[in-house]
Amino acid sequence: MNHHPQPSLLVEMAEMAAFDDAYQAAPPEFQHGTGMHHEWAGSALVVSLPASDAKAFNRILGLGVLEPASEEMIDLALAFFQATGVSPAFQMAPIAQPAEVTDWLYARGLEPQDSWIKFYRDRSPVEPVVTDLYVTEIGPEAAWHFADVLAQGFGSPEWQGFWMAALVGRPDWHIYVAYDGDTPAATGAMFCRDGVGWLGFGATHPDFRRRGAQGAIMAKRLEEGMAMGCEWFVTETWEPEAGNANSSLNNMMRGGFQVAHRRLNFAYPEYAPGA
Repeated sequence: MNHHPQPSLLVEMAEMAAFDDAYQAAPPEFQHGTGMHHEWAGSALVVSLPASDAKAFNRILGLGVLEPASEEMIDLALAFFQATGVSPAFQMAPIAQPAEVTDWLYARGLEPQDSWIKFYRDRSPVEPVVTDLYVTEIGPEAAWHFADVLAQGFGSPEWQGFWMAALVGRPDWHIYVAYDGDTPAATGAMFCRDGVGWLGFGATHPDFRRRGAQGAIMAKRLEEGMAMGCEWFVTETWEPEAGNANSSLNNMMRGGFQVAHRRLNFAYPEYAPGA
């Protein structure tokens, strides 16, 4: 397998690009109704969804990655979240500069709560995955299959589906669903831009787990991403505590991904959001 010369930069930039575009895709009425907001603080991405307590939708990505962070950047981000009533997560890549940036977070009462693992992969051949489900890319006519399975798989509210459905058919986005007959069983998304595919929003309906759905969707995205010209693929998942398991992490390792880095999530001690 080839090694990217800057894997940590690759994985951070691709995820930021995907979430920047995903927030732009949200229908105006959804943005207004949920208080959704996103902006760039220099080269760091600030995303907020006050109607949700999920860490993935209320965080700061890329702080100190493309340019040195400053205490002013941190204070501006905290002021923004305080105004929206949301307690944020600062996701700190190990390449963040300057070295004092985590000291600045500690000084403001933020502490590491947990961590995510960032992965990347080249165009190496994809191992076939056996499943009795049928995996295909969907179009706008099946957008609610994607939204409904995400809600069922993640236990997220139905209103969030209005946002997720907007990704189907959007440029650079490719949405896949695994079906059991005509019944949607699992989902996964791929955002392809500038030769890099970000893989995310993978979920399986509780009734269809342990049937190889996510492994098959992973393989499908990789194969089709290569056909689209992607040279690299990136993804991420939460790091399990000792003694616990994370099936997503296992699927990524089986899918030929390698670790780029471990990323700490700094938050206030009383803040315990979901993944």
